Amino acid sequence: SILTGAKQHAEFRKRFVTTAKLLIDCEQVTPLFNVPACVVLWDKGQGTQGTKRAVPMLRLSGELPTHNASWQQAQKTLSFVETTFTPPTALGQSPYFKQVTQGATIVPRCLWFVRPDPKARVIDQRRPQLETDPKIEPQAKAPWKGIRLQGSVEAEFLFATLLSDDMLPFGYRQLSLVVLPLMNRKLISANDAIRKGKTGLADWLRKAEKEWKQRAKTSQRIRSIYERLDYDGNLTAQSPTGVYKLLYNTSGTHLCACVVDARDVSGWRVYDLPVQGFISQHTTYWFETTDDNEAHYLCAILNAPCVDEFIKPFQPKGAFGAQKGKGERHICRLPFEVLPIPLFNPKDKRHHELAQLSKACHAKVAQLVAGADEKTLSQNIGRLRQQVREMLESELSQINRLVAKLLGLPR
Repeated sequence: SILTGAKQHAEFRKRFVTTAKLLIDCEQVTPLFNVPACVVLWDKGQGTQGTKRAVPMLRLSGELPTHNASWQQAQKTLSFVETTFTPPTALGQSPYFKQVTQGATIVPRCLWFVRPDPKARVIDQRRPQLETDPKIEPQAKAPWKGIRLQGSVEAEFLFATLLSDDMLPFGYRQLSLVVLPLMNRKLISANDAIRKGKTGLADWLRKAEKEWKQRAKTSQRIRSIYERLDYDGNLTAQSPTGVYKLLYNTSGTHLCACVVDARDVSGWRVYDLPVQGFISQHTTYWFETTDDNEAHYLCAILNAPCVDEFIKPFQPKGAFGAQKGKGERHICRLPFEVLPIPLFNPKDKRHHELAQLSKACHAKVAQLVAGADEKTLSQNIGRLRQQVREMLESELSQINRLVAKLLGLPR
């Protein structure tokens, strides 16, 4: 990660990497370590600190005969390529940077993600009988694995959210249903719920509080289940309705963005139950606006292949990257941190054209999802996203051309 834009290594990169005598890139050597590895050869008299230059690099690749192979053994199986390395340089920060925020930490999911109880003969739309949604179980980690809550909760505390694993370029395959103790954009406790006569919610919160006290690790900043839900104010800062919400994935190899129209959710149904609004959760970043053209303009930019390609050198890599030579992970606010994405200007023809292309893409993806069978929609999300990109090849080509020109990027 010292060779990428990882912030924690900025000073090290400035002092040692940019002035190195030689870099040895071992990312594509296996078996080695569980994260990408490199070697930096440096001496005190080498170069000038902070000077941007192409640093000599030796790139190794291949499979070692054993994990602790000798150099003599390794030479027989490794390939060597002499090249150079130039540290990535941001083009500038977008004025949108401070307005883009990570979603709410609706965790542990077993306490908040729900579905109607399948054993209930009749579903009361005003106070449905609910249970922890079993679809979140595969991602559950200790000590929350196997925890399931049941109970009836007033419908005014049901909201929709979108997991990044369900997000597609310009759309999504399904929404998730969550219970949130949210009233007028403020959190309420079990005791508050009792005082307000919301006995169903109060009962659910008591069960959630009990599980939290038994299993959660607290800290100075997170002392209660409610502080976890509204960490950094990322829940109560959101408008559940009345806005267009731009969303993109917090992490992943490729950028993926969509727009959720949450202006009026009165007709929304998740698991055939009404919801009070839409909330972004922490596997997505969000931006709210009342202007649909602004939301779609940004969505088009984030889905442009040239933007995805530009941020790659700034993304740290995980174990998958060490083994396969790819696997970039965290995205966070990188697109707005390293690219000067301009504010939407309704008078700019390029901005307007990008917004219209995004709207057309959303319509095509919505039609695809509506007509797809369960087998298609339940396949690996990476493959499904690739299918969507192939379907939108013409539109993405136009978007890429416009965005590359707008931001000064190679196509």
